[in-house]
Amino acid sequence: MASYWFTILSSLLVAGGLAVWVGRAVDDARLRAAAWMGIVAQLAWTAAVGATGIVSDFSRVPPPLALFFLGLFLVVGLATLSPLGRRLADATPLRFLIGMQAFRVLPELLLHLAWKDGLAPIRLTVHGRNVDIVTVLVAAALALAWPRLRSRRAWAWGFTALGLALLANVVVTAVLSLPTPFQVFVNERPNVFVTTFPYVWLPGFLVFTALLLHAVTLRRLVRGHVD
Repeated sequence: MASYWFTILSSLLVAGGLAVWVGRAVDDARLRAAAWMGIVAQLAWTAAVGATGIVSDFSRVPPPLALFFLGLFLVVGLATLSPLGRRLADATPLRFLIGMQAFRVLPELLLHLAWKDGLAPIRLTVHGRNVDIVTVLVAAALALAWPRLRSRRAWAWGFTALGLALLANVVVTAVLSLPTPFQVFVNERPNVFVTTFPYVWLPGFLVFTALLLHAVTLRRLVRGHVD
C-alpha cells in the first residue's frame, strides 16, 4: 500500500532532517553524537512497540497506548530541558524553527494515503476535522516573510500557539477515535492503524518532531532570543 512506504520514507526523511539540524547547531562532538543516537533510538523503540503489537491491546484501562503517549511527552520534555535542548534553542534562529514546521505536510499526506488505503478514518484527514495544513502554510509564509516582519516575538508566540492548538486538535480526534470505552467517534472505522508498524511512527516520530520543534521554540522565546 502507498501509505505503508510513504510512512517509512517520510519518517526517515524527517529523521535525516533532524540529524542535519543537530549537526549544524551543536558544536560539541559528544553531545552531537548522543543526539544522533537519540534519533535512532526514538525510531527504534517506537518501531519495536508497533511491531510487537504491545499498543494494539485495547482491552485494558488505561490501554498501553496511553503509556506510549506519556512516554513521548516525557522524551520531548527531557530533550528540551537537557543541555542539547538548550544548545538547539540558543543556536537555531526563530525563522528556522518556525519554517521547519512546514514538514507537517508529510503527516497530512500520510493520513490522506492511509484513508485512501482504508486504514485511517476520514475525520483524521483534511476532508474531516484535521486542519493542520494551516500550520504548514503559515510556517512557510512566516519563514519567507521573516526579514520584513515587525514584532517577531509576537509572531513567534502566535504561531506556536496556533501550531500547538491544531496539533492538539488532531491528537484529541485520534484519541477519541480509538476503540476504548472513551471512544466518541464511532460512525466509521476505528483509529487502530497507528498502533502497528510503520504507522506507529506517525505519533511516535512525526508528531514527536512537531512537539519537539515547538518546545525548542518556546525555550528560545523564554530565554529571550528574538531574531
